[in-house]
Amino acid sequence: SRVKLRQMEQALAAEEVAAADNSALMKAAQLEFESAMKIRQNQDKAALETKQTQLGDQLNEERRLFIEKLEAEYRPLLFNIDLKLKTVQHSPTDAQALQQEKTRLEAQRQEKLKGKEDELGARFQKAMDALAQDLAGQTDSYAKKWMDDRMQELQKPVVSPEQEKQRQEIVDLSSRMIQEVRAAVNKVAGQEKIDIVWLKQAVRKPVKDITDAVAREITNGK
Repeated sequence: SRVKLRQMEQALAAEEVAAADNSALMKAAQLEFESAMKIRQNQDKAALETKQTQLGDQLNEERRLFIEKLEAEYRPLLFNIDLKLKTVQHSPTDAQALQQEKTRLEAQRQEKLKGKEDELGARFQKAMDALAQDLAGQTDSYAKKWMDDRMQELQKPVVSPEQEKQRQEIVDLSSRMIQEVRAAVNKVAGQEKIDIVWLKQAVRKPVKDITDAVAREITNGK
């Protein structure tokens, strides 16, 4: 029984040492992490592209409406100047003044359009930067939680059903051995008419050693 118990303990210890060597598990976890992060980054990229398309369409429509408004404001003014230049005889001075007014209106219209385009571009960049920053923060949190959860899993003791079975067999065998020893001690003590049995040396005065007798009794009882 003792030999069997020792063999079982050694086998279980060897399995536990092997389980403790988790370098392979760490490598696997790293590969899983890289794969998970690649998926996450692709999701972020898709979200940015979707936002870029939606916002771009929205701002382009706003630009189109603004141009329509500009044309409604400036087209009549420019048309009148062109009409005057083509249908009415003007002195060189008046003609030059009309041409300058036309140039001024066209430049004014272009300046307003540029101002609107700059405003739309700034709004587009601000919205995209805000989304990118938000996604980056979420991805960082995701990466940290993923790694923390994975590390906790790796740190948990890995007990296979076979290991648990061996542990229980060791406990059962140890209990039987203790019961056998106690039964043998009680029997030898009764034969030797001993009232108190010390399991180890606990007194200085001479006592009778029944260790060999107990060992023989355990052997004979098998």
